[in-house]
Amino acid sequence: MRDNATNAGPDAGCDEVWQPPETLQALADDGCGSLIAELIAMFRTDTDTRLRALDDAVVKGDFPLVRKQVHSIKGSASQLGASKVAAICLQIETSGPEVFNQDLPAKLQALRAAYAHITNAMQASPLCVGGA
Repeated sequence: MRDNATNAGPDAGCDEVWQPPETLQALADDGCGSLIAELIAMFRTDTDTRLRALDDAVVKGDFPLVRKQVHSIKGSASQLGASKVAAICLQIETSGPEVFNQDLPAKLQALRAAYAHITNAMQASPLCVGGA
């Protein structure tokens, strides 16, 4: 994974092109496009759930829960080659509690933009037989 954590600003993710990891590329080469589509669908379902939980944690001011949610999203994103999503999550995860008062809204906006962009790229990928 490229470490873009230091470069992930409010517009982060808007220029990311999906670069599937070698493991997914190997599955595609073996004709397993439907499996890749299923993995992407699972990533989207899980991440959508975690983003909702993240919103709830922010409303409650529960920074440990914010960290837990972004840590989980970061891991899944890293596994599927969504490096900017993972980088933004890393930024949030390694921030101190003061992030609630300063940068969190911009970082969450950047996370959502990167997530939307990368999932669109994944869905449009020729690796996914039948779409995600």
